[in-house]
Amino acid sequence: FESLAIPDVNAGSDTTICAGQSVQLNGSGNGTPVWSPIAGLSDPNSFDPVANPEATQTYTLTITGGNLCTNTDQTTVVVNVLPNANAGPDLSVCLGDSIQLQASGPGTYSWSPAATLSDANATNPFAFPSVTTTYTLVLTDSVTCSDNDQVTVTVSTPPEAGTDGSTTVCSSG
Repeated sequence: FESLAIPDVNAGSDTTICAGQSVQLNGSGNGTPVWSPIAGLSDPNSFDPVANPEATQTYTLTITGGNLCTNTDQTTVVVNVLPNANAGPDLSVCLGDSIQLQASGPGTYSWSPAATLSDANATNPFAFPSVTTTYTLVLTDSVTCSDNDQVTVTVSTPPEAGTDGSTTVCSSG
């Protein structure tokens, strides 16, 4: 009776990604590799396929040696959901006035362009635009996944006095 050698196999370390991202698996071993499940893998017969799972997925790497013996190992790709960035509704402001942006969502805020904002890292900064401006909010959660949203602040110029003697007042709210 002869003992057959079981092939070495290593599926690599567990990984965490954000929804919509991909990651390269790093398997190794001595023999022919086959990953499963194959859905979302660039090449299930490679040691290092690119995985693009929609949800947390455990991948099994099976190695078949020259003696047809097999061995398996697993790695898990944890998929974190994206935060829900909400930059708030589009707003209007009169030239020379300011308005407070109305964002929501848990995480760290980063607004751009920052030049006309009171604090580009605040949840609800004041905007001081001189022209109509679209602000982009990037919201990053505690595991560094991010989402973005935009809000447009329309800048209105008060009209001149009417020819009938009436005037229009630009009021900010």
